[in-house]
Amino acid sequence: FSITFAALAGMRAYLATQDTRTPLVREYNRAVDAWVKTGREAFTTRTDGFAWAVDEAPFGALARRNGTCGDGKTVPGSAATPEPGQVALGTEDDGIDIARYELTSVLYGVKRAYIAADDAANAPGLEQVSVEIGLERAKSNDVDSYTAFSTSFAPYECDVLSVSRAPGAAGGGDARNTRNGGTWSPGQTAGSDEVRCDECSRDDELEGALTRSNGCDARCLPGAANRDIVAARRWVRRVVLVRSQVEDGKVAGIMRKPAVGTCTLFHGSWERTTRHESVWDARLACAHDRAPPEDVDLELEVRARDDPHILAGEMTGCTFRFGPNADENAMAAAFFALGAFVTLGLATYCVRKRKGFERYDSRLTQFSGWNAWRTPV
Repeated sequence: FSITFAALAGMRAYLATQDTRTPLVREYNRAVDAWVKTGREAFTTRTDGFAWAVDEAPFGALARRNGTCGDGKTVPGSAATPEPGQVALGTEDDGIDIARYELTSVLYGVKRAYIAADDAANAPGLEQVSVEIGLERAKSNDVDSYTAFSTSFAPYECDVLSVSRAPGAAGGGDARNTRNGGTWSPGQTAGSDEVRCDECSRDDELEGALTRSNGCDARCLPGAANRDIVAARRWVRRVVLVRSQVEDGKVAGIMRKPAVGTCTLFHGSWERTTRHESVWDARLACAHDRAPPEDVDLELEVRARDDPHILAGEMTGCTFRFGPNADENAMAAAFFALGAFVTLGLATYCVRKRKGFERYDSRLTQFSGWNAWRTPV
């Protein structure tokens, strides 16, 4: 334990000298200041009267969410997807060095059942879903094509995983499975470990295969002990469009395509999973069995490029926490150093105590033998 504490103390001491938090917080605080002074109002003015459409079907004007008591739908930004109807504001980092603001400006809309439950004929596939935003036409609720900007995203994702088998699990009964059945839930057993099987090919599954594809884990192959192959499906439930603005202020568009890595594309959790005998069977299920178990709604947010929440996501890798500062790392280093000294002292005391007992025991043994020799029978 003393070695572990010493290693942690050294790591924290090193981080205290680096202090990666302070530069990030300063940049974020400057963004908050600019947002409160001019950015929020400018974005509100530029996006007033915006409407949206999904796959060219108009859905009317987007609502404004700003965190006032009128809507009350803002929550601190975090790695978790906001609940339906909510939009994130700022960051959930609770450090005293973080600048706070109470009002934001986000355009919000929701399309109910953009993917219908159990609709195999119209289930999402590889086709992209297009989203269009722009000014609303005066005499209709569709988007003005002269001011419109659009992007697209893949609405469906399916991963093939190898997971630890639950005790007593054997098959199951999901009538919607395309091949062999059984359902599975992530984390259903304590210590379950999911292994992605993306790199495995069908040749890897052939009996007697001499070589295996690079990156194909042995736990993905048929016959792996106490493992199940599952097809894990999920559907996109929220898209965040970041609106860019060029310097001349005359043209605005969508800054980038929504993606998980930029905190702008949010799926639900694994919403439907099925067991299969092999990776190939699971891939077939992913391709042909794509209908969700319940209707999936699509939530849309339109945000400014200089929105502090967007900046916080970029700087923190979507965790929305800036990490400990130099003082916190120094305190942690001191704590671990103290722990190392305490555990080292306890270990030294125990060793000395043990040696004392051993000396006493050896003397007692010698005395007992001598006494037995002197005692007449």
